[in-house]
Amino acid sequence: MAAFTKERISSVKAPKEVSVWPGLKRSEVGKVLKRTSSRR
Repeated sequence: MAAFTKERISSVKAPKEVSVWPGLKRSEVGKVLKRTSSRR
């Protein structure tokens, strides 16, 4: 993922690390609930 973004945007803006969280809690609308996700 980092290599993919470095090809398309500058390396300064590209992420250094990518985390994948498979079980993010979502609201009824489908948005990620940030308050419960940040407590991991």
